[in-house]
Amino acid sequence: MTVLITKPRYDDTTAYLSEWSKEVTDNCKDRGIKILEVENENVNKITVENFIKSQNPTFLVFNGHGDPETIYGQHNKPLLSVEDLDKDVVSEKIIHSFSCSSASILGTECINAGCKTFIGYDNEFIFIIDTTRSTQPLKDESAKPFLESANQVVISIIKGNEIGEAFEMSQAKYDKWIEYYNAHYPEEAPHILPWLIWDKIHQVILGQKNFKVY
Repeated sequence: MTVLITKPRYDDTTAYLSEWSKEVTDNCKDRGIKILEVENENVNKITVENFIKSQNPTFLVFNGHGDPETIYGQHNKPLLSVEDLDKDVVSEKIIHSFSCSSASILGTECINAGCKTFIGYDNEFIFIIDTTRSTQPLKDESAKPFLESANQVVISIIKGNEIGEAFEMSQAKYDKWIEYYNAHYPEEAPHILPWLIWDKIHQVILGQKNFKVY
Protein backbone atom coordinates (compact mmCIF):
# COMPACT_ATOMS: atom_id res chain seq x y z
CA MET A 1 0.00 0.00 0.00
CA THR A 2 1.08 3.56 -0.70
CA VAL A 3 -0.39 6.50 1.23
CA LEU A 4 -0.40 10.09 -0.02
CA ILE A 5 -0.90 12.80 2.57
CA THR A 6 -1.18 16.54 1.93
CA LYS A 7 0.18 18.95 4.52
CA PRO A 8 -0.49 22.58 3.59
CA ARG A 9 0.63 25.09 6.17
CA TYR A 10 -0.35 28.75 6.05
CA ASP A 11 -2.58 29.43 9.09
CA ASP A 12 -3.36 27.96 12.51
CA THR A 13 -5.79 25.37 11.17
CA THR A 14 -3.45 23.95 8.54
CA ALA A 15 -0.48 24.12 10.93
CA TYR A 16 -2.39 22.02 13.49
CA LEU A 17 -3.54 19.48 10.91
CA SER A 18 -0.01 19.14 9.55
CA GLU A 19 1.55 18.70 12.99
CA TRP A 20 -1.08 16.17 14.05
CA SER A 21 -0.36 14.18 10.88
CA LYS A 22 2.90 13.06 12.48
CA GLU A 23 1.19 10.10 14.11
CA VAL A 24 -0.12 9.03 10.71
CA THR A 25 3.28 9.25 9.03
CA ASP A 26 4.99 7.53 11.98
CA ASN A 27 2.55 4.61 11.79
CA CYS A 28 3.21 4.24 8.07
CA LYS A 29 6.96 4.22 8.60
CA ASP A 30 6.72 1.73 11.48
CA ARG A 31 4.82 -0.67 9.21
CA GLY A 32 7.00 -0.20 6.16
CA ILE A 33 4.18 1.48 4.25
CA LYS A 34 5.31 3.85 1.54
CA ILE A 35 4.14 7.37 2.29
CA LEU A 36 4.18 10.34 -0.05
CA GLU A 37 4.17 13.57 1.97
CA VAL A 38 3.19 16.61 -0.08
CA GLU A 39 3.90 19.73 1.93
CA ASN A 40 3.58 23.52 1.90
CA GLU A 41 3.80 25.09 -1.57
CA ASN A 42 3.74 21.64 -3.21
CA VAL A 43 0.14 21.16 -2.08
CA ASN A 44 -1.29 22.38 -5.36
CA LYS A 45 -3.52 20.72 -7.91
CA ILE A 46 -0.87 20.02 -10.55
CA THR A 47 1.72 18.53 -8.18
CA VAL A 48 -0.77 16.41 -6.22
CA GLU A 49 -2.47 15.04 -9.33
CA ASN A 50 0.92 14.21 -10.87
CA PHE A 51 1.91 12.31 -7.71
CA ILE A 52 -1.35 10.36 -7.74
CA LYS A 53 -1.15 9.45 -11.42
CA SER A 54 2.55 8.53 -11.36
CA GLN A 55 2.79 6.81 -7.96
CA ASN A 56 -0.74 5.34 -7.79
CA PRO A 57 -1.27 5.57 -4.01
CA THR A 58 -4.15 3.52 -2.64
CA PHE A 59 -5.05 5.83 0.23
CA LEU A 60 -5.34 9.61 -0.15
CA VAL A 61 -5.33 11.68 3.04
CA PHE A 62 -6.21 15.33 2.44
CA ASN A 63 -5.61 17.92 5.16
CA GLY A 64 -6.74 21.51 4.74
CA HIS A 65 -9.70 23.77 4.36
CA GLY A 66 -12.77 22.74 2.41
CA ASP A 67 -16.35 23.47 1.44
CA PRO A 68 -19.16 21.25 0.12
CA GLU A 69 -17.65 21.08 -3.38
CA THR A 70 -13.91 21.53 -2.82
CA ILE A 71 -10.83 20.43 -0.90
CA TYR A 72 -8.23 23.19 -0.81
CA GLY A 73 -4.45 23.08 -0.81
CA GLN A 74 -1.86 25.71 0.05
CA HIS A 75 -3.24 29.25 0.34
CA ASN A 76 -6.79 28.04 -0.27
CA LYS A 77 -6.17 27.05 -3.90
CA PRO A 78 -8.56 24.30 -5.09
CA LEU A 79 -7.00 20.85 -4.95
CA LEU A 80 -9.94 18.55 -5.66
CA SER A 81 -13.29 19.95 -6.74
CA VAL A 82 -16.61 18.98 -8.25
CA GLU A 83 -16.12 21.52 -11.03
CA ASP A 84 -13.24 19.66 -12.68
CA LEU A 85 -13.10 16.28 -10.97
CA ASP A 86 -10.68 13.93 -12.72
CA LYS A 87 -11.85 10.31 -12.55
CA ASP A 88 -8.26 9.11 -13.01
CA VAL A 89 -7.35 10.82 -9.73
CA VAL A 90 -10.09 9.35 -7.52
CA SER A 91 -10.99 6.04 -9.18
CA GLU A 92 -10.42 3.00 -6.93
CA LYS A 93 -9.02 5.23 -4.15
CA ILE A 94 -9.81 5.42 -0.47
CA ILE A 95 -10.03 9.08 0.50
CA HIS A 96 -9.98 10.67 3.92
CA SER A 97 -10.77 14.37 3.80
CA PHE A 98 -9.90 16.43 6.85
CA SER A 99 -11.66 19.40 5.23
CA CYS A 100 -14.86 21.13 6.26
CA SER A 101 -18.06 20.00 4.54
CA SER A 102 -16.29 18.23 1.66
CA ALA A 103 -18.16 14.95 2.19
CA SER A 104 -21.52 16.60 1.53
CA ILE A 105 -21.26 17.06 -2.26
CA LEU A 106 -17.67 16.36 -3.32
CA GLY A 107 -17.65 13.05 -1.47
CA THR A 108 -20.70 11.82 -3.35
CA GLU A 109 -19.25 12.98 -6.66
CA CYS A 110 -16.00 11.12 -5.91
CA ILE A 111 -17.96 7.92 -5.25
CA ASN A 112 -19.86 8.43 -8.52
CA ALA A 113 -16.49 8.84 -10.27
CA GLY A 114 -15.25 5.47 -9.01
CA CYS A 115 -13.74 6.26 -5.60
CA LYS A 116 -14.14 3.17 -3.38
CA THR A 117 -14.63 4.97 -0.06
CA PHE A 118 -14.79 8.61 1.00
CA ILE A 119 -14.53 9.49 4.70
CA GLY A 120 -14.90 13.06 5.87
CA TYR A 121 -17.30 15.64 7.26
CA ASP A 122 -20.60 16.71 5.71
CA ASN A 123 -20.56 20.01 7.60
CA GLU A 124 -17.88 22.18 9.19
CA PHE A 125 -15.18 20.43 11.21
CA ILE A 126 -14.63 22.56 14.29
CA PHE A 127 -11.91 22.26 16.89
CA ILE A 128 -10.80 24.40 19.80
CA ILE A 129 -7.22 25.56 20.27
CA ASP A 130 -5.38 26.94 23.27
CA THR A 131 -3.79 30.11 21.92
CA THR A 132 -0.95 29.79 24.42
CA ARG A 133 0.01 26.52 22.66
CA SER A 134 -0.48 27.63 19.07
CA THR A 135 3.23 27.28 18.33
CA GLN A 136 3.21 23.75 19.79
CA PRO A 137 0.07 22.08 18.39
CA LEU A 138 0.98 18.60 19.65
CA LYS A 139 1.01 19.92 23.23
CA ASP A 140 -2.37 21.61 22.92
CA GLU A 141 -4.68 19.68 25.25
CA SER A 142 -7.73 21.60 24.01
CA ALA A 143 -7.19 20.49 20.42
CA LYS A 144 -6.21 16.93 21.34
CA PRO A 145 -9.69 15.35 21.69
CA PHE A 146 -10.77 16.68 18.28
CA LEU A 147 -7.67 15.79 16.30
CA GLU A 148 -7.02 12.49 18.05
CA SER A 149 -10.58 11.36 17.35
CA ALA A 150 -10.48 12.40 13.70
CA ASN A 151 -7.05 10.86 13.08
CA GLN A 152 -8.16 7.54 14.55
CA VAL A 153 -9.88 6.45 11.35
CA VAL A 154 -6.73 7.01 9.27
CA ILE A 155 -4.48 5.27 11.78
CA SER A 156 -6.86 2.31 12.08
CA ILE A 157 -6.92 1.85 8.30
CA ILE A 158 -3.12 1.95 8.22
CA LYS A 159 -3.03 -0.69 10.97
CA GLY A 160 -5.02 -3.04 8.74
CA ASN A 161 -8.57 -2.70 10.03
CA GLU A 162 -11.52 -2.88 7.66
CA ILE A 163 -12.64 0.53 6.45
CA GLY A 164 -15.99 0.38 8.24
CA GLU A 165 -14.34 -0.83 11.46
CA ALA A 166 -11.83 2.02 11.27
CA PHE A 167 -14.67 4.51 10.98
CA GLU A 168 -16.39 2.98 14.02
CA MET A 169 -13.12 3.20 15.97
CA SER A 170 -12.97 6.90 15.21
CA GLN A 171 -16.57 7.32 16.34
CA ALA A 172 -15.71 5.40 19.52
CA LYS A 173 -12.78 7.73 20.16
CA TYR A 174 -15.17 10.68 19.92
CA ASP A 175 -17.47 8.89 22.40
CA LYS A 176 -14.55 8.35 24.79
CA TRP A 177 -13.74 12.04 24.87
CA ILE A 178 -17.40 13.04 25.10
CA GLU A 179 -17.85 10.72 28.08
CA TYR A 180 -14.70 12.14 29.68
CA TYR A 181 -15.93 15.73 29.48
CA ASN A 182 -19.41 14.73 30.66
CA ALA A 183 -18.00 12.85 33.64
CA HIS A 184 -15.28 15.25 34.74
CA TYR A 185 -16.64 18.51 33.36
CA PRO A 186 -13.45 20.55 33.65
CA GLU A 187 -13.49 24.30 33.22
CA GLU A 188 -13.07 24.09 29.45
CA ALA A 189 -15.88 21.52 28.98
CA PRO A 190 -18.59 24.02 27.89
CA HIS A 191 -16.34 25.16 25.05
CA ILE A 192 -15.17 21.70 23.94
CA LEU A 193 -18.06 19.29 24.54
CA PRO A 194 -20.67 20.74 22.10
CA TRP A 195 -18.16 20.78 19.23
CA LEU A 196 -16.95 17.25 19.92
CA ILE A 197 -20.55 16.09 19.63
CA TRP A 198 -20.96 18.18 16.46
CA ASP A 199 -17.88 16.69 14.80
CA LYS A 200 -18.90 13.14 15.70
CA ILE A 201 -22.36 13.64 14.18
CA HIS A 202 -20.98 15.12 10.98
CA GLN A 203 -18.22 12.57 10.39
CA VAL A 204 -19.51 10.30 7.58
CA ILE A 205 -18.40 7.37 5.47
CA LEU A 206 -19.54 6.95 1.86
CA GLY A 207 -19.09 3.97 -0.43
CA GLN A 208 -17.67 0.56 0.42
CA LYS A 209 -16.96 -0.43 4.03
CA ASN A 210 -16.27 -4.15 4.26
CA PHE A 211 -12.71 -4.43 3.02
CA LYS A 212 -9.14 -3.79 4.10
CA VAL A 213 -6.67 -1.60 2.24
CA TYR A 214 -3.91 -4.19 2.70
